[in-house]
Amino acid sequence: MTSYITNYQVSFKIPNSYLLAAVKDDFKDSVEEQTDTAISIDAYNDVTITGSCYDSVRKAETTIFEQLEANSFVLLIGHNLASYLIGTKGERIQQIQKSTKAYIHISRIDGYTSKLEIQGNPQQFRIAKEAIIGKINARIQKQMSSQNPLRSFNENFLPEGEYYPQYLQDQLNPSPQLFFLVFHAQMKKNEERYCARAADLEKKPPPYISKNSGILAPYEGYMYRAKVLSAGISESGDDILLTVLYIDYGNVGEEISYFDCENLEEKFLYPPDATPCQISNIQQDLWGKKSLDLFRKQMKGVSKVKVKLSESSKDSLIELTLSTNGEDIGNMLVDKGDAQWTNPPFDPIVKNSRLKNAIGSADLLYECDGYGGILTVDIHALLRDSENFTIPADMDGAYNAFTEAYSCSKKILESQSCNFLDNHTLHFSHQKELQLYGDSVGAAIALCIVSQGLKLRIPAEIAITGEINRNGEVIAVSKLREKLLAAHSHKKKVFYIPMDNLNEASLIRTDIVVKPIKDIFQ
Repeated sequence: MTSYITNYQVSFKIPNSYLLAAVKDDFKDSVEEQTDTAISIDAYNDVTITGSCYDSVRKAETTIFEQLEANSFVLLIGHNLASYLIGTKGERIQQIQKSTKAYIHISRIDGYTSKLEIQGNPQQFRIAKEAIIGKINARIQKQMSSQNPLRSFNENFLPEGEYYPQYLQDQLNPSPQLFFLVFHAQMKKNEERYCARAADLEKKPPPYISKNSGILAPYEGYMYRAKVLSAGISESGDDILLTVLYIDYGNVGEEISYFDCENLEEKFLYPPDATPCQISNIQQDLWGKKSLDLFRKQMKGVSKVKVKLSESSKDSLIELTLSTNGEDIGNMLVDKGDAQWTNPPFDPIVKNSRLKNAIGSADLLYECDGYGGILTVDIHALLRDSENFTIPADMDGAYNAFTEAYSCSKKILESQSCNFLDNHTLHFSHQKELQLYGDSVGAAIALCIVSQGLKLRIPAEIAITGEINRNGEVIAVSKLREKLLAAHSHKKKVFYIPMDNLNEASLIRTDIVVKPIKDIFQ
């Protein structure tokens, strides 16, 4: 659109009647009133703005241009996506046009790229854009469910032995449970290494993605190699948001617009530079600030470290011994009381005995400041009083989770003609200095209550996370990555998760069997 000004008057042409609808009637009257101008639109879509002063005319013009831009969506897409949106005989895009009355057009630019345009008045534009985004998201979800990722990164194979990798100083929230080391990627002969580049001002078609596929994703104005972990439509319905792992730096990017990402050339699918690692043979129920500060202080300024792999490994979570300046970090953490041995070389002194009247316990997975842990909660059955259950003050933040878990458990036990909860008030307690918040512990609490009521044994090697409602439905939780790592650290073999968290569970590959469930009855 071009414009010219003459004696406090500006004129310009609007390309089509669909965009014209965005600035007519009520919007036009509102702009005239706010800017004290007169706006006329003729039969040829020519707009003329006249006013008593230069600033008011320019303000009216700017307001109209902003409205036109807000109701116009232009996107470059690949031909495969264009063909999908059009349909075999154009039926898919025609159906959306007919139902929304918006302008939707796909045109071919070159041998690889097409241009998608959506225009209309605010209501037409919003509905049409949401419909198109919904179609694209449906295609992506189908691709994400494929068991064979497209264009996935190659893997490093690390034989057992000693290595001197680089420690990444800028990684996010490193802990003994999860940190990243750079084992220089095994490059093929004449293979080119990717260098982060500035994001192009001119948009490129978004990539064809599937679970764990390699793409280029933006971060602070630069494009980096990244692995797709999950994808979903935004709350507003007008964007598709990805969760990605920046594979050369070990950081996770959330709510990355799919339309800001690009295809990664096949020659750059060499193995990730950053490999997720964990110090072997140590654990901690709560990696508190003191122990994390100690670990991070020890690693600060370190470039090269000495590690030892006891067995061959690929690019999954690698357990290893870690040494800096000749000191074994695992031994140091244990010696200072900030960690315990998983398989100690001596019998540890048990300082805290469990309460003797506990009828059972539940292992609750939690996340705090970027790390995960397990909190063991004891359950006591007391003579029935006016309360269904009681919890200590430091668990008040999870009161809703206990309430829903209790209601669900009662419903299940009553269906089995079990009056356990009618005769007892439950009391929950733990022996850690920890404030418990959130709803993700609900499924574990419900499972423990039901098992005690029906006198069923819960195998020690299983773990479960998930919010639960009184109908037994297991609902998605946040920070699944940290909870999965905590289960791995505590030698759990089976991990039950909400069905809606299944995509996120692929973030870290461990030897734990992950089983998605929709409800507690599974």
